[in-house]
Amino acid sequence: MIPEVYKSFIQKIIEKTNDGEVKWESTRNEAYVLRTSAATIEVGQYIDHDAEVGYYYFKFFNIKTKNKAGFRVNHLEDEYSTMERLFAVAAASAANIKDELSSFLDDL
Repeated sequence: MIPEVYKSFIQKIIEKTNDGEVKWESTRNEAYVLRTSAATIEVGQYIDHDAEVGYYYFKFFNIKTKNKAGFRVNHLEDEYSTMERLFAVAAASAANIKDELSSFLDDL
């Protein structure tokens, strides 16, 4: 479940990413991070094969205050689609997919 305090924040991050205002980076473990000078957000996914459950996770870390927070959502929960959307826009941003697709069209 996405805790209530995160819901509008995540929606704003999705909007800012879609508008090209923020740029995500990929990590070695197939997650994506968004950084400011004060904090980092990480979004990733994993599957618990034993339980046959897929998860998206969200981590927040404030560099200055050392505060950490986060949550995870499994594929059986209603808010899974919100996390799936956040993960998808983060992946597209990290891959610079808008320019990649434009370049592809130019090559046709």
